[in-house]
Amino acid sequence: MKKILFAIAAIMVVAMESGSIADAAEIKVISSFGMHSIMVDLGPQFEKATGNKLNITYDTSSVRLKKQIDTGEAFDIAILTTDVIDDLIKEGKIIADTRSDIVRVPMGIGIRSGLPKPDIGSVDGFKRALLDAKSFAYTQGSVSGNYMLQLFDRLGIADAMKSKITVPPVGTTAVELVSKGEVQMNVDLIPEMLLWPNVEIVGPLPAALQNDLRFAAGVGSRARESGASKALIEFLTAPAAIRVIKAKGMHPG
Repeated sequence: MKKILFAIAAIMVVAMESGSIADAAEIKVISSFGMHSIMVDLGPQFEKATGNKLNITYDTSSVRLKKQIDTGEAFDIAILTTDVIDDLIKEGKIIADTRSDIVRVPMGIGIRSGLPKPDIGSVDGFKRALLDAKSFAYTQGSVSGNYMLQLFDRLGIADAMKSKITVPPVGTTAVELVSKGEVQMNVDLIPEMLLWPNVEIVGPLPAALQNDLRFAAGVGSRARESGASKALIEFLTAPAAIRVIKAKGMHPG
């Protein structure tokens, strides 16, 4: 408890130095939905500790969010996949020295609650589970969805999977279809699946196939609330935040 209070106190010092306690700021955040499960907990904690308000725009695709930034959407801080953040830095839209790695998120397989859990601990078991599934979904435009398409080819089962696949509409996640009972199995980021009822996580992809999704944060070069945004990054990388990150099935940094 003392460590948590110390971490919050440290963030408040940063916030006061940036003027955010005296002049409460509304921070415009553009974030991948992969950060949602973290921000649900840490966002209110940050607001309480600093007096600032977070205005967060989410999307399941960092690429789509980048397109919004490219077309001129204003933002203070972006939390997106590392490749997108790095591209925005190259384009001068994010301040390079504010870049900070936040989390690594493993991909996993989910099924409708009550169904038998297949053994996906090995590559062969994972392949067999996919072939045995009656229906399968991935999130359109997401890194996890695009990666699964590559895996189908890599495992030699692309043709066999075609008739099983349902692709949800843009802005809808595959796990939502499993939760509603419309699809038997899906691939998604594990923390995202934890948010939905009637979904059981079979487990992460086998180690030989795992592709952790990495998220980083950076302050916009035209940010109105740059000081408060830096304080948010400090908060998301503090020891108290790391404990929340681990509890959500993610890895810090």
